[in-house]
Amino acid sequence: MKHILSLLLVTVLMLSGCALSSQATEPVTFYYLRQHTQEEEYHLFFSEGAIGAEEREVTGYRNDLDYLLALYMRGPVDSSLRFPFPVGSKIIGTHLEDRKLTVAMNAISSRFNEMDVTVSCACIAKTCMELADVTEVIVESQTPDGQVLFSRSFTNDNLILTETSTLPSESETTQ
Repeated sequence: MKHILSLLLVTVLMLSGCALSSQATEPVTFYYLRQHTQEEEYHLFFSEGAIGAEEREVTGYRNDLDYLLALYMRGPVDSSLRFPFPVGSKIIGTHLEDRKLTVAMNAISSRFNEMDVTVSCACIAKTCMELADVTEVIVESQTPDGQVLFSRSFTNDNLILTETSTLPSESETTQ
């Protein structure tokens, strides 16, 4: 009888432990560039968008922005996505004040044209908005002596990741 009762108790504990561990997941969404060939670039950019998303499990680290950004900088796991910055790009610091996050990166602008800079910064800005309770993300590229090479500011209002040209306009929806 003790053996059956012990077996039953172990089974209940295992089942409740499994249920608890499956409920304790903490996924986050990281945004990267979609992988594409040069020929697909124009079509992909204007139809599906240049930016794609992947979820990562970060149980225990959901509130550790430095850890999450370090994980982001390792690049995507999904083979249909690619890291938006050149090899050797690093985050050299972050500063959070009044729900505004500044992400300082090493000097990357000399390797990018204006469009590449903006789209790549949009990837990390959208990721930061998902990770932290911020209303604005500023991405800066700095030289080793702290000179700012460029600065891009993003808010949820000016960072639209969905193609909206086929959606009804506000005037069409109020008629």
